[in-house]
Amino acid sequence: MNVRASFSLRGRNPDVLTCIANLSNDEVFTPPEFAALILDTLSDVWSADHNGASIWADRNVRFLDPCTKSGVFLREITSRLTKGLAREIPDIDERVNHILTRQVFGIGIAVPVVDVVGKPVDGGHSRRADACPGRGL
Repeated sequence: MNVRASFSLRGRNPDVLTCIANLSNDEVFTPPEFAALILDTLSDVWSADHNGASIWADRNVRFLDPCTKSGVFLREITSRLTKGLAREIPDIDERVNHILTRQVFGIGIAVPVVDVVGKPVDGGHSRRADACPGRGL
């Protein structure tokens, strides 16, 4: 028997990653709220360890999600860095390019996920060896 919850879009725009996290199948996705809580904790620990500095305002910090599925961590990290680096890199295009090419990385563990999450904005594929010459990826 299939039971579906009622769903309405009136007055709200649901987070697609929340919807994915709630799907009933054999895969387990991290809910966005839990990812945010983990990143809040990381931010607090970083700040305490770095004289009150914000991890989201540091252009030299790198992040790796070693088991990317839905991209929830990558999205939340990118969003926080985009806001946090606004003073240091005022041009939004330059800032986002810096973040996506030098700070945020993910390793997809399932082919369909790699095909979706690993696709750069320009439409190419970042998972192919020709996208990363000399890296053997």
